[in-house]
Amino acid sequence: MAAAKGTVIITGANGGLGSAIAKQLVFRPEFVNYHGIYLVRDANSAAGLNSALATTSSHPHDVFSMDLTDLDSVRKTAEGINLRISAGSIPQIKTLILNAGTWTKDGFDTTFSANYLGHWLLTMLLLESMDKESGRIVLVGSQAHE
Repeated sequence: MAAAKGTVIITGANGGLGSAIAKQLVFRPEFVNYHGIYLVRDANSAAGLNSALATTSSHPHDVFSMDLTDLDSVRKTAEGINLRISAGSIPQIKTLILNAGTWTKDGFDTTFSANYLGHWLLTMLLLESMDKESGRIVLVGSQAHE
């Protein structure tokens, strides 16, 4: 396999759309040489994502636990990713897909923390590792919480 062209990071990679995006990275030839970082609430129970990734052994990737409602978790995850990129163990970020979202039956605070604050902080902390020429940030929105 050729050297990775860049890193693609997806939040909410264990859900419907997140798993579908991960599956595209695995199957589409134009993405085969990208390193995937899949961020999920609990990496130990990421059945949807693991199913999408199980179809290949050649896709370089990592699956990390990160709770977007816990800003310390976001900081630690971003720090770890930035350190790996600055050390050269993974390539610069080409695409940051902010897909994760959560909703609760009773509250607005969890939704606001995960969907807005967590993604904003993650983006700000990872900007130093973005490809300055062609990096992209994709924010996925939904009205599903309504």
